[in-house]
Amino acid sequence: MRFVILLGLALISSSASACRRPPDVIFSPYQELLKWSKTVVLARVESVVFTPNVDDRHVGYTTYKLRTERILLGHPPSTFEFYDGFAVKGWELPNRQKTTFNNHTDPEFWAHGGRSLVSTNCEIEPHFENGAMYLVFLDKPYHESGFEKIESDNDLWLKVVELSIESGL
Repeated sequence: MRFVILLGLALISSSASACRRPPDVIFSPYQELLKWSKTVVLARVESVVFTPNVDDRHVGYTTYKLRTERILLGHPPSTFEFYDGFAVKGWELPNRQKTTFNNHTDPEFWAHGGRSLVSTNCEIEPHFENGAMYLVFLDKPYHESGFEKIESDNDLWLKVVELSIESGL
């Protein structure tokens, strides 16, 4: 009986810490992201480093170090980092997280948002490819379109952001 009670308590506590519904702001229209953002940059990923946990060499976290290449808005640091709190050694980004949505001309991007996924903590936890360039919105709360891969100066999302900033948002 004691085992059943302990098992029940463990299940309740683990489900209590899981994300049931992410905040709506994560999925708000991109116009809202443009309104609240104070720091926006084009940044290149300088390194992707996996650090294993002490007790399991295949599980750990990933540190992404980015360097600001061009400031679009605000006063960003020259370098900054993001962490993936749960990573598996050798894990590769799924195609959805590698895409540029055809330089952001695909209707899917405009209808359903960007490449970022919501973590179990109900926040956007961005992932990056080493050496790639990203349009990064550094202000929290992070948005699903706040970490988009950019491969061209003619990228439509980049152009929309630049024009919005030039016009005063």
